[in-house]
Amino acid sequence: MEIDDIELNIDNPEENDDEGQLTPAEVIELMEEAWINEKFAPEVLPHKLEIVECLLGQISYMEGNLQNLKSSDFKKSIHQLEVDRLRFLVSSYLRTRLEKIETYVTYILQQEQERSEHGKTLYLTKEELQFARDFSEGTL
Repeated sequence: MEIDDIELNIDNPEENDDEGQLTPAEVIELMEEAWINEKFAPEVLPHKLEIVECLLGQISYMEGNLQNLKSSDFKKSIHQLEVDRLRFLVSSYLRTRLEKIETYVTYILQQEQERSEHGKTLYLTKEELQFARDFSEGTL
């Protein structure tokens, strides 16, 4: 496998059947935007779980391609740095959300309850909501 295959085929070619599918660059751009917005917003914003899962899938695919390259290849280390940067982006986004939940747990749970009662879209994922409840009850 050549290094150009990694640059051009970040997403899985077998999964390109859907029209309107985002390119890897668009997914990264959306993730960066979500991260910046979450980082600078005073409260928790609606979750971007689909973007996070898509980017994690791309990272896994890229890592698989990287394993097929020789470790002495300089370009491999450059691409590994990009994979590490993307992992940081995802983890920082998730960490920021958890920090907000820990800081404002009572308010966030009240807001989520109100959204649920009014049939609005919840801002937290199921896992984040469970974390908030556990944190509020002191069971963590």
